[in-house]
Amino acid sequence: MDRSGRKDFKGSTRPKSKNIIKKSRNPSKKKSKSSQKRNIIRETKFVTLNSTNIQMIKKYFTTIAPNLYDLFAQSNNYVLYQFEGRTRDVFLVPTSMSKIVRKLSINLPVMHAGIHLGYVKPKRTHSGYVRGFFLSYEGGRFIYDILINNHPELQKDIQTIQLNAKGERSFLYGKEINFEDVTSNTSKLVKKRIIFVLNQNNNYIGIALLIVKQAGQKRPEEPGQKKWDVHSRSQNFTVSLMNLTDAGYYLRKGG
Repeated sequence: MDRSGRKDFKGSTRPKSKNIIKKSRNPSKKKSKSSQKRNIIRETKFVTLNSTNIQMIKKYFTTIAPNLYDLFAQSNNYVLYQFEGRTRDVFLVPTSMSKIVRKLSINLPVMHAGIHLGYVKPKRTHSGYVRGFFLSYEGGRFIYDILINNHPELQKDIQTIQLNAKGERSFLYGKEINFEDVTSNTSKLVKKRIIFVLNQNNNYIGIALLIVKQAGQKRPEEPGQKKWDVHSRSQNFTVSLMNLTDAGYYLRKGG
């Protein structure tokens, strides 16, 4: 209460301003039920993926296996959804659950359903930033298990590497991997394609990308020989594996 005896909160005895009185004389029209329903649908955060993002994911799947997206599309077992939060998380929802999820998302804040396939966020390119899809650890594991267990004919199209104990430990700490820690054949690995990373027991532990960096004027250790000449035309370069996501991520982030 101030010095004049007027209250400042609920139950205030202050006279209404002219603007407030004017507004009260012309109350806004009530919205129809149909328009309210449209607004509710428009505000829904968990929705089916639009065609632009579907094409983005389809293109990304070709970096894993050429016919991977068609495999999922023809099976009709899953529907792609996205949660529109700080990042656009993408989920694979079983077709049998799709109608239920769609109804629930109208009035409830659904944030997760099915398998977390990955997320859409800006990625840096030579011409600036564009939206890109990034596969999650869970999504990578799901795809790898599907291909290995149910579609052996596509195994020849995917890239895999196996690590020794030292490489596995480094990878689970989120670090890049040197080829000296890879125990499997690396001669057929190519850039810009997803690599499934396995431990000594052939268990999936994450995904990576092949990185080739030019090493300037540094001479190779053995003159006249290029250890990884299949990956670069230059004699002076280094080859490593960029960690995209790994099983240790959940432990580092506290679950």
